[in-house]
Amino acid sequence: RLAGRRVIRYMAGTEIIEVSAEEFLGRIRKRACALTARGLGGKHIGIMGRNSCDWLVNFCAIFQAGAVGVLLDRELNPETIGELAARVDLAAILYDCSTEGRVMQAETPRMVQKISMDGSGDGEDLCEDPPAVLRCEPGPEELSCIFFTSGTTVKSKAVMMSGRAMAASVCTNVNSRRFEALLAVMPFHHLAGFITVMNALYLGAEVCIAEDLKYFYRYLASMKPDYAFLVPSMLQMLARKLKN
Repeated sequence: RLAGRRVIRYMAGTEIIEVSAEEFLGRIRKRACALTARGLGGKHIGIMGRNSCDWLVNFCAIFQAGAVGVLLDRELNPETIGELAARVDLAAILYDCSTEGRVMQAETPRMVQKISMDGSGDGEDLCEDPPAVLRCEPGPEELSCIFFTSGTTVKSKAVMMSGRAMAASVCTNVNSRRFEALLAVMPFHHLAGFITVMNALYLGAEVCIAEDLKYFYRYLASMKPDYAFLVPSMLQMLARKLKN
């Protein structure tokens, strides 16, 4: 359903960048190849960064490599990063420019690889035939994703999801009305954030990435999405702005 279609849009300054399905899937395969070449197939891989196309590419590549995606809040401090890395046995952490400093400062076990999401230094260009090295195919009941509860009242808990649970979440039609473009506002490290994006792609819609909620109206005006998935606190904030 996605062949030949534009699937991702995001803003770089005032410019709107468009990503086709072919480009998106090609980037996922190359990243999966690079992760596999690093010996990370089937391992626990953390991902920590702002909402971006790179985040989505790397997250999908984790699954393509047969690994387990561990969602890390981009606001975590170095001490918490190190503690969570040990708790869930991370083999690597993928970071972007907004989280690089804290990831590098974190005291993690020595075997934990710290890898930039942009693929710099991974030799992706050498992966001319990525499928040849992607042989890990975890079963539907095997662990697929780990995310953390908010930890507002007690210590944050690690929640485990199987491949079947992930697929069920993605395939659930969260919007009974047809839509063409989702404005992805929720942080991707939240379950609702990445599931809504995957659901939109599953339904054949495109994803307009909102990196920062404070530019909500700019995204609406520039990318003209017809659907946004918001939590009550976001709706209350928008209602106050509209009232004013």
